[in-house]
Amino acid sequence: MGEEPVGTACRAHKGYLLLLASDAADNTIRRALHFCQAGNTISLKLPLTKAELGSGVGRSSCAMLAITDVGFAAAVAEKLAQADPEAYG
Repeated sequence: MGEEPVGTACRAHKGYLLLLASDAADNTIRRALHFCQAGNTISLKLPLTKAELGSGVGRSSCAMLAITDVGFAAAVAEKLAQADPEAYG
């Protein structure tokens, strides 16, 4: 979670899925997409605010996070696609 750890994970090719909050700042989104490009990581914008995403991971706020377990990343992507095929399919 957070910009530095996410960037490090993605650049090291250990981040398999980068999740962005729906209200992440434009600069945050730009940096996240740069991390994804550098590490060949998939990014998805969630229908959750920073507060909602943070609450889900035990923080007050979270704009971006990287999933570093390939199986968990695949399961999250699959659940998102099932919930909203138009946005994530």
